[in-house]
Amino acid sequence: MSLNVVKEYVEFTKDYFYVSSKKIMGKHFNKELFTKYMDTYVNVRYYHQLDLVKSTMEANLNYYLGEVYNKDTSNTSKFLLELFKMYYYLDEVKKFDYDKDLKVFVNEICNIREEKVGIVDKEFSSEYKKYLSNIHQRKLKYVDSFDTNVFYLDLKDVLNDRYYASIKNNIAIPRLYSGYAIRRVWSSTVISENTLQIELYLLSQVILRDIIGCHFDDCYLVDFKVSLFSKKEKIKRVFDIIRNDICFSSISFNISYQDFLDNKDKVLQFIREGINFNVILDDTFLKDKSYGVLDIFQNIIITDSKYKIGKVSSKKNIVLL
Repeated sequence: MSLNVVKEYVEFTKDYFYVSSKKIMGKHFNKELFTKYMDTYVNVRYYHQLDLVKSTMEANLNYYLGEVYNKDTSNTSKFLLELFKMYYYLDEVKKFDYDKDLKVFVNEICNIREEKVGIVDKEFSSEYKKYLSNIHQRKLKYVDSFDTNVFYLDLKDVLNDRYYASIKNNIAIPRLYSGYAIRRVWSSTVISENTLQIELYLLSQVILRDIIGCHFDDCYLVDFKVSLFSKKEKIKRVFDIIRNDICFSSISFNISYQDFLDNKDKVLQFIREGINFNVILDDTFLKDKSYGVLDIFQNIIITDSKYKIGKVSSKKNIVLL
C-alpha cells in the first residue's frame, strides 16, 4: 500500500473506470477519447484544478465533461459522456445505495449499451454486477484500513475551515518514567520527524474522506520539523506522502520567522514546488519588520499579542494560536 493514500485512491478509481468502460463498450471502446474524459473527471472530482463554474460537483462535472464532448461529438464520445454521468453514482457524486440501487443501475447500463451500439448480452448483467460489488467492497476495505488505535489526530478549529493538526498517541508508557522524560523522547529529532510522517499519512486519510464526500474547503496547519531541511532524502519521503494537488492545497506547514530566515532558499524552493508554509511571528520578525515577505505564506500565525501587526494585506489569514 502506498503512503500517498489520495493518489492511490484516485489511481484505483481511474483503473476501475477504465475496466468498466471497456466491459460496457466492447469493441467500441476508444482509449484516447476515454483518457480525455477521465483526466477531466479527475481534475474536477478529485484535484479541484478547474475553476468552479457551478454550485455543485455534479453541475461542474457536467460542464467540463460537456466541453470534452463539444470537441468530439461522435457516437463513441456521446456514449462515454453518458457512462461518466452514470459513474457519478458509483463515485459518490450522486446518492447511491449499493444494496438497493445496484440492480437498477446495471439494468440502466444494459439499456444504454443496447440503445447506443446494439449490444445485447444476457450474461453481462450478472457479471457486471459482481464486478461492481467487488469494486465497492475493495473501496470500503481501503478506506477502513486507515483506522488505528495507536495514533490519532487532534484537529483544533482556528479560523474559517482551518484546523491546527497535531498527532496524539495511545501508547502505554510505564509510570516509572516522568512526564518530562516522556516529552523529551517524543520531542527528540528523529522521533518527531517520524511522527510527522505518521501525522501526514493520517491527515491524507482525512482529506481523502473529505474529497470522497465532495468537501474541499478544509485546510490543515501542521508543525514542521526544521531539522528535515538538512536531510534531502528524508524530506523528500515526507513530502511524497502528500505529493498530489489536493493535499498540497489542503496542508500547510508552520515554521517560525527565524527558521524561515535560516532556511530561506529551501523554503522558497519548496513553495515553488507547490508546498505551502505558514509563518509564526517571533522576536526576530519584530526586529526585521519585513512585511513584504509575509505574502509568500499561506497563513500568518500569532502566538502572542506583542506580535500583532497591521500592515499585512487584508487577504492574508491571521491565525491566533
